[in-house]
Amino acid sequence: MAITTIINDDFSVLKTDADILLQFIASQYSRTLARRNSSHKMIDDVQMNWVKSMFNINKNVSQFKESFEAESIDYGNFDYTADNFRSISAMNAVNGLVLFEMLKDLSFHLLENNTDDEFIIGDQPVVLCNWLLSSYIFTKNIPVNSSPIAIGAQLFMPLSPKLYICLYDSKVYKYGSKS
Repeated sequence: MAITTIINDDFSVLKTDADILLQFIASQYSRTLARRNSSHKMIDDVQMNWVKSMFNINKNVSQFKESFEAESIDYGNFDYTADNFRSISAMNAVNGLVLFEMLKDLSFHLLENNTDDEFIIGDQPVVLCNWLLSSYIFTKNIPVNSSPIAIGAQLFMPLSPKLYICLYDSKVYKYGSKS
């Protein structure tokens, strides 16, 4: 309902129903296959680090310690079932609710497309951009600016083929001015 109201040029909903809109944007950000895969990788990495740590703690007391070479150890891998993926998706839904609370301090700006081309709406509707931290170096293949709650994060989501909404930190960015 809030999106329909905005599309029909009634922007008062940005003040009255901002929480509903933020909940929708947070859920759209958290629900995608890419987010599930990212969560899956994070869980897998944590489990693998746990296995490696347990091995390192116990390797010197093992009766087989002479046969272990750190480079030749196969730590195995973790297989996930459909139930595990459903659990990961459920965890992401909860993360969407947490994200909603963390987005409450952001401001809204609507971007109107006055061209003949329409905005593209895809399977991953919320686009994350962070110009402020874009020059930072990647850490362990994860950019420091990849979090929607990092300083300088901007979230963009199409509301219609001609209207985009942007969530941004008004302490970092100024929208609506030529500068």
